[in-house]
Amino acid sequence: MKYLFFFFILGLSNQTFAETKFKCEDQIVVRTRIKNPPKEWMVWDTKAEGKNTTKKLISLEVYLGHPGKKNQLIASTIDSNLKWDFHSTEGKQQETIWLCCRYEDTEVILIQRLPRKTKSCTAVAGSNSINCL
Repeated sequence: MKYLFFFFILGLSNQTFAETKFKCEDQIVVRTRIKNPPKEWMVWDTKAEGKNTTKKLISLEVYLGHPGKKNQLIASTIDSNLKWDFHSTEGKQQETIWLCCRYEDTEVILIQRLPRKTKSCTAVAGSNSINCL
């Protein structure tokens, strides 16, 4: 019975510290639209004409706090190996950590909040992803 309990605790600890991978899409398709064009008018997107609307990933960014609130950019990477350690002050709740995928020639970005218990993340050059514990 005590061995069963040991393996149960070992299984819980492996779940607690399991690595999670967050990957940015290599590219996205962006289309600009007007919801209700005025009567008698036609919509013509001059920027999209003759251009590919597929946008390539240009950076993977990590923010302390929501990126839309102009919070602190911790790092921006696409071609380098980086590691971040996140420490919370005793008794205080850790600030939220966000992953941001930024694409060429568009203001459209993809964001995802990382789990609150994230302790560290590692980015590997060329992988378009980060691995977090």
